[in-house]
Amino acid sequence: MLPKSWLLAVLLLIGCESLPKVVRLPVAQADRERAFQLVREGDLLAAKKDFYAALIKYLDAGKLDPSNEVILNKIGIAYLYLNFPQKALEQLRKAVALNDQYASALNNLGSAYFAAGNLGRAMRYYRRALRLKPDEPSFHVNLASAYMEKKDYPRGMEEYRIALRLDPRIFDRMDLVNVKAAVESAVDPEKYYQLARFYAELGEEERALENLVKAVDVGFDDYRRLHDDVAFASLQDDTRFTELAERLRTR
Repeated sequence: MLPKSWLLAVLLLIGCESLPKVVRLPVAQADRERAFQLVREGDLLAAKKDFYAALIKYLDAGKLDPSNEVILNKIGIAYLYLNFPQKALEQLRKAVALNDQYASALNNLGSAYFAAGNLGRAMRYYRRALRLKPDEPSFHVNLASAYMEKKDYPRGMEEYRIALRLDPRIFDRMDLVNVKAAVESAVDPEKYYQLARFYAELGEEERALENLVKAVDVGFDDYRRLHDDVAFASLQDDTRFTELAERLRTR
């Protein structure tokens, strides 16, 4: 029988992810400068949501400076926006292998795993990013999204509240990849119901109603629960809310 210390070591090895071995290559100064000029051009295209064109710029930059974690992170983000999570994983794992203290790459690697459906690894990398930058609200939003997908709604709501304390306008910037995970489940009515309660308690009535509609559309059907929920007290006189409640009552 193996000693307990050996068994623990085996379990730790099983739980660890093996990142690729990446060698940092020497790059001529002229190539480095040209690479970052291409990155700046890619950033301008990404700001216009032209992610295919941005990706081409980032890939060209990567040819000039192939072991630069910032460029690899940019390529990974572009692949995430274009819904290629496996390609994003390949680039972001290299970025983290080069610099395991690069919080943005750790966070985006979490989002790539989220998009690929691996919530365990997604949460692991979100937490690693937060250990490096605990005051980054977008990282808390991503971890919250992962908790919500796991149906751990109390922890998800707490992470959302932390994000809002850090940046009251964080949800106005939800179009950034490093703010939201790339793919979220669309079939969990409870998740949308909990988000609706969260927004209603914040006084965000439009977002509360938007999530209530989503909850009903994907299967929420508990009229009595909705009717009696004090979180929606501020919506009781809103015709959109009463029509939605009536829609449930008459099902």
